[in-house]
Amino acid sequence: MLKKSPIFIFCLLSSLMLHAQNHFITDVSLKALVSEKENSFWSYSNSNGLIQPSTKLFGAIGSEFSNYVGEYGRLVLGASAFYAINHNHPDGVAFNQYYGVYEFHKLSLTLGAKQRPEKLMGLSSIGGDILWSNNARALPGIEIASIAPIKLSNFMSVEGALGHYYFIDNREVDKARLHYKQLTFNFNTSRNSVLSLGLHHYAQWGGVRSNNRTQPNSVQDYIKIGFGVSEDNTANHLASYHIDYKIKFRNEDKLHLYYQSILEDISKKEAKNFSNDVWGAFWSTPKNSFIKGFLYEYQNTVRPNNYFNNDIYASGWTHFGEVIGTPFITPNRDGTGIINNTYKAHHLGVTGRIFNLTYKGKASYVENKGLYSDPWNPTHKNLYGYGELTYHPSERSSFTFSLGGDINSALRDRVTVGLEYRYRFGRLSRYIYARD
Repeated sequence: MLKKSPIFIFCLLSSLMLHAQNHFITDVSLKALVSEKENSFWSYSNSNGLIQPSTKLFGAIGSEFSNYVGEYGRLVLGASAFYAINHNHPDGVAFNQYYGVYEFHKLSLTLGAKQRPEKLMGLSSIGGDILWSNNARALPGIEIASIAPIKLSNFMSVEGALGHYYFIDNREVDKARLHYKQLTFNFNTSRNSVLSLGLHHYAQWGGVRSNNRTQPNSVQDYIKIGFGVSEDNTANHLASYHIDYKIKFRNEDKLHLYYQSILEDISKKEAKNFSNDVWGAFWSTPKNSFIKGFLYEYQNTVRPNNYFNNDIYASGWTHFGEVIGTPFITPNRDGTGIINNTYKAHHLGVTGRIFNLTYKGKASYVENKGLYSDPWNPTHKNLYGYGELTYHPSERSSFTFSLGGDINSALRDRVTVGLEYRYRFGRLSRYIYARD
């Protein structure tokens, strides 16, 4: 049923769009990638799992319709599909998004598969979230969430989300499910600054193992999983503490400092461990200046761990073969878990405007050490670089030239040249709440 739902939603969306009098857009894009063999790291990572290391030609089409319902409500329907031609790998074609969103006041209800919005101007190595980045295909499910802080007092506000999703790829545990929730408290430390403290919790559960044994999937099991007190063989728990500090200066520039941890099995003492983590700083300005945004991140997971691997859910924290969280953790391309989750990384990102061109650049230095139980000797030292220039001949169309390169100590160096064209039909977009 889940695999047929994209076709139903796309047909429904097309019918509604024929009669749409409100916001309706259709985006089409075509991208060519030229490399000797595999693409460079940042030419495919954090691409929502659509572009692979072997992709040579990629095309996508997506449509979205929205209509305001009453004074406080808004309905959004969307769908998108892609086609990828790959070298030495089967070509790919699929619906990657099919969703409906209903917003009311400061809450939203989402049904279907929808990519998470881009954060931090697309400069972050973790896509703004170390456990759920923009590195893998969207998971279908249902989620209720706040789309803006809910004020509790002049000093404090709260944000949260609760979701239930399904893994629909070929996995060691078929039809596995995902429980997700997050709760964040915001404290107004001054007129122009906010301190946020949050906890994000994920749990893979349910499904049918390769020996046809069904994992616990009752309501009682779900409640235990939701509170993080299930037995080890019932679910694979992951969690992350989030600490954010945001300040807005008099000239409208903003500074965002953040910390995120990685935790496995939150029912054990590791829930008190702040050792393996990411630290970041992001500066931005609303002006169309030479530098519009600048970011630095440091990641460290070298202390004892086996992140994103699990004995029962042996495909690990992946979807369609791509890691759901930070792309610096390396999946086994045969679909059986993770082969590298112990690393140190320094990452820089910058974006801005040069004359009538916009640019974006990324550079990462990563030391991969393999698994804690099976370390790589010597350590794999890698330098990943990427840059792109975009020209907008009109407000609806754009051409993007990109160049990516990797210098690897253990693998062959890589260079990828890309050229992409995008065009938007219909009325210009009215975005749902944009988050930084």
